[in-house]
Amino acid sequence: MALESFPRPFPGQTEKKVNVLWLAVVFIAVFFVYILCPVTTSTDSRWTFYISMSMLREHNADLDEYAHLMEDRDFRVIYLDGHIYSYFPLAVPLVSVPYVWLVDQVFDLRYSTDLETYLIDHFPNNRLGKIEKLVASFISAVAVVVFFMLVSLQLDRLRATLLAFIFAFSTPMLSTSSRALWQHGLSVLCLTTALWMMLQRPRNKWRLFFAGALLGFSYAVRPTNSLSVFFLTLYILLNHRKALLLYLTGLSIPIAILVFDSLQVYHYILPPYYLPQRFVCLLRQKPCYL
Repeated sequence: MALESFPRPFPGQTEKKVNVLWLAVVFIAVFFVYILCPVTTSTDSRWTFYISMSMLREHNADLDEYAHLMEDRDFRVIYLDGHIYSYFPLAVPLVSVPYVWLVDQVFDLRYSTDLETYLIDHFPNNRLGKIEKLVASFISAVAVVVFFMLVSLQLDRLRATLLAFIFAFSTPMLSTSSRALWQHGLSVLCLTTALWMMLQRPRNKWRLFFAGALLGFSYAVRPTNSLSVFFLTLYILLNHRKALLLYLTGLSIPIAILVFDSLQVYHYILPPYYLPQRFVCLLRQKPCYL
């Protein structure tokens, strides 16, 4: 079936209400399975909450206030100009800021201290891993819902639901993305949403602008998404040339912000994680000194 002949997912008002309810059912089912699964894998994402709190309280992305918690040979951090920075992209901690703020408001109701103080006094532990898993499950469940909407462009509800559940429970969405604040869950959410926007009918130029912005942000989330950026940009070039400039404008905004921040902090066009040299640090499993 050609892309142009894809049916709209929610054509009628009554059907739209039914489908919105079905989206909620899919989300709740997936989310509860994710949070009930006891496994947590907060490894690379160990310092995510700490960075988010630093963004919230210190208005910066360094980990200087947590220097006393650092272990030797921690490959997750970079030491530069007397500061400590996360080796991994900052997009996930940035998106996590509202969640960290919310947890901080209620944390003392159970643990008799606020989250900021707890982070300063405690090395990343299982308690923080469980809190991290909750938001990772939420992001992953939303990604599954968007995937359901995407495949609904071509499949009926039953087949789309079956495929969405296979995607949710038989892929790394369950084993990795929903277990901790890795890059994977947010990456999948950005890519599926961008693709869904591109295939909508009637197509809107501004929808392609936002699709481009999501793709640009997906690169900031995970540099290997450059492959998706390349092929989807090629699709826009071949099929929607009139909207190409608007799409490229949206695409360039997150990347320009990434480059600007990298120049300010690392004095390079891109952070070390986005460069081939990063594999040296990962293989040696030691911190990078720049």
